[in-house]
Amino acid sequence: MITHYLISYGHLAALFTFVIAGFSLLMARQIIPGAIVFLSSSIMLALRAMHEISFNQEMVSHVKDESGQVIAFNIEMTSWQNASLWADPLGFILISLSLLLLANQAFQQNKRSAKRPI
Repeated sequence: MITHYLISYGHLAALFTFVIAGFSLLMARQIIPGAIVFLSSSIMLALRAMHEISFNQEMVSHVKDESGQVIAFNIEMTSWQNASLWADPLGFILISLSLLLLANQAFQQNKRSAKRPI
C-alpha cells in the first residue's frame, strides 16, 4: 500500500520539498542556487499538476490487429503534458547544477577559512 502512495505522490512530494528548500536557500542569502531550485521546482510542480488535471480516458485510443489483439496505444497530449515531459528532466538538471554551485561555494568558503592564521 505504501508503494502505491509513493508511486502516486512521491514525485509531487519531492518537488514540494525542493520548493521549500529553494525558499530556505533564498532566506539564507544563497540567491543564485536558491532561485534556481525554487523556480525550477515550482515550474515542474505546476506543470505536473496541470498534466494530471488535464488527463482523461478520451485521450487514449488503441490499435488492434486482425485477431482483435491490442498492438499499440495512441495518446493525444495537451500542451501542458508536452511541456511537462521536457520540463521535468531540464528542471532536475538545473536543480543538480545549482546544488553543485552551492557545494562549490561552501568548499571555497571552507578553503578560505582554512588559510587564515589563528
